[in-house]
Amino acid sequence: MKDEVLGIIQETLQEAGLVVKRAENADLQADAEFLDASVSSLKKPVVYHALISADVRDQVIYLYETLDGVNGEFAAKKLKRIVSKPFGKTEVVRLNVGSIVKSLRNAVSDPWKVRLVNSVQKVEFAKGGFDFTPVEEPAVVLEVVIENIAEPEIPSFNALSGSAKETSVEERLEEPIRSNTEKTEINLFYLAWIVIFVITGMVLNTSPLGYVIGFLVWVVFLYLNRKYIDNLGLRIGLWLACGGLMLIIAYLTLMTQETP
Repeated sequence: MKDEVLGIIQETLQEAGLVVKRAENADLQADAEFLDASVSSLKKPVVYHALISADVRDQVIYLYETLDGVNGEFAAKKLKRIVSKPFGKTEVVRLNVGSIVKSLRNAVSDPWKVRLVNSVQKVEFAKGGFDFTPVEEPAVVLEVVIENIAEPEIPSFNALSGSAKETSVEERLEEPIRSNTEKTEINLFYLAWIVIFVITGMVLNTSPLGYVIGFLVWVVFLYLNRKYIDNLGLRIGLWLACGGLMLIIAYLTLMTQETP
């Protein structure tokens, strides 16, 4: 990148009639002898000297100019030089000192900038700083360790009051939620079973043993209905099965009593 920019600068200065070469304390050095164009009778030569350095780090081209070894405000200084041509002809090469920095600014492209300085040390510093390479610092990886902190257990009201066994949330969620209509139907079925149990014993004159067996059957069917049965059709089927089984038990106990 730097060599490309310096090549553009060298070509631009040569087009202005300057002799460009490498320098010890700068990247480029431009020199030429001119005459003061403002005074036609003055034949004393005026020496133009420039040092140029390109700083890649800042992407700035530093230009230091002197006339007869003096750096100053000579932006409007006009110079000329008479160049001999073949066949005895001559050519006048004119130079406006202030136009040199403008030509360089027009020649280079962004992001490069041309800066006119009044100290040769700035040009020397720029030449030495072009090899600057930014050091990439290794990325710091922060390892964050998140420990699992157990949440404090908050005792329930039942545990604090010392009441009966506390049911877990899962157990409460598994319990079926019954509507008022379903609860009414279940109570009616319970009542129907009791009526069947009593009527069966009265009609068939069931013995005490039959009452006991029938009651146990009734308790088993009642448990099945409360624990596992939620469907209305299954409840009706279970009710009919219980009634039929109790009738069979009553009939068998009656036959046992009649047997001599």
